Amino acid sequence: MDNNSDFQSCVVSPPVLTSAENRGTIRPMAAITTPFNSPSASSHVRPFEPRGDMGAVADLIERCFLNTLDDDGKRYLRQMREMARNPGIIRWVSMGAELSGSPIIGYVWEDDGQIIGNVSLVPYRLNGRPHYLIANVAVHPDHRRQGIARSLTWQAVEHARAKGALDIWLHVREENDTAFLLYQELEFFERARRTTWRNHREFSRLETPPGIKLGARLASHWPIQKTWLDQTYPPELCWHLSLNQGMLRSGFWGAINRLFSAQFIQQWAAQRNDRLQAVVSWQATSTRANALWLAAPPDNDEEAVLALLIHARRKVPTRRPLVLDYPAHQHKNVLQSAGFYEHQTLIWMRLEL
Repeated sequence: MDNNSDFQSCVVSPPVLTSAENRGTIRPMAAITTPFNSPSASSHVRPFEPRGDMGAVADLIERCFLNTLDDDGKRYLRQMREMARNPGIIRWVSMGAELSGSPIIGYVWEDDGQIIGNVSLVPYRLNGRPHYLIANVAVHPDHRRQGIARSLTWQAVEHARAKGALDIWLHVREENDTAFLLYQELEFFERARRTTWRNHREFSRLETPPGIKLGARLASHWPIQKTWLDQTYPPELCWHLSLNQGMLRSGFWGAINRLFSAQFIQQWAAQRNDRLQAVVSWQATSTRANALWLAAPPDNDEEAVLALLIHARRKVPTRRPLVLDYPAHQHKNVLQSAGFYEHQTLIWMRLEL
């Protein structure tokens, strides 16, 4: 959710989205509406209280995901602990949490005064309608395989339902088969898989193949570029990214968007025989990594896409890393040849309410 705030972006940072509890054995469920009303769950689950719980939840997340936290996840934990030390900030954010999209709402599992489980909820709006993302499902290692993650997840579902949301989403690492099966049991359905790519410092410096023309993106390229962007970055999967198509568009209104957003954008295009093959946009961000947005048709000219990515890497500053979000398993060889590696692949899952 970079388009709202850095704090929210960090909350949906992938390393802290799914529970390590889910690596255990899953028992079949007879019905998804009954196991969560047990006396045990009702006596342990309560709403997250930012002023008292922030520090403990940060410690829990760090313990559960220490081996998978990237720079965004570590920054998120620092921000949580800073908020824990400043109750005034927490009070201000909490007042508008449901309306502003703040991820400061959720539920915890408390046992003997200790927080051993957590689930966060990130509210957001698309086309004026409310939606939620489940995040930060974490269970203390000593208390896993007891149904805690399952109960917390369903409590989040019930919260979204009570708020009139159309649906609720989550994403889970592709390699976490057990968590994926758990969410399927809760009737979440897979909608897409997306890979985050990051750059190696070194990359191929292949010569541009004959017949491919590389250069600045032209105003005439924008209509087809927008079509490809809509296909590659659908709003229901990419609302949390810093992508703002208004900043990429050509002409007067694009310039106005960039001016008022204080964003620096550069764009290049690849053509073959005067036909547009792909466009790549470089966006300098306020976070550690700069973003690349690749717009290309599904049946694209991979040779042209590779040449374009290498061209862009030659043009952009090298002191900060690059990140590229893209549909999983598409252009894998091209991206690897252009000096990128797979940081992670997330399965996006949806439950209609």
